[in-house]
Amino acid sequence: MAVYFEARGEPAVGQIAVAQVIIERSFDPAFPNDLCGVVQSGRVDWQGNPLLNQCAFSFWCDGKKEEVRNEDAAWRAVFYSLAAFVVPPVVDNATFYHENNITPWWAKDTVVTGVVNNHVFRKPK
Repeated sequence: MAVYFEARGEPAVGQIAVAQVIIERSFDPAFPNDLCGVVQSGRVDWQGNPLLNQCAFSFWCDGKKEEVRNEDAAWRAVFYSLAAFVVPPVVDNATFYHENNITPWWAKDTVVTGVVNNHVFRKPK
């Protein structure tokens, strides 16, 4: 459901690109090697709970309840997540992305691999 919470307002290619970032991270030794681990990575408290706004995927640690409010969009996100495994990379094997209205501190160590609607995709230099 990461694609739903992170990119449900994006067109198909944007949702596939976000899913491909998650998949690409699972193959990169700098990240956990499973999809759930990738999505749930970030700083945690002593009990293992995610720290507020200190994770890679904002929906995971923003303090809000994950609630699907648009079932059609959720099913589309599932479909695009599965499609991401079989379509060619749409953002050149990116392992990072962010909204295009910000420049994260870590962006200086990356190169832009593509822009899809409201997201900029990057990979390490």
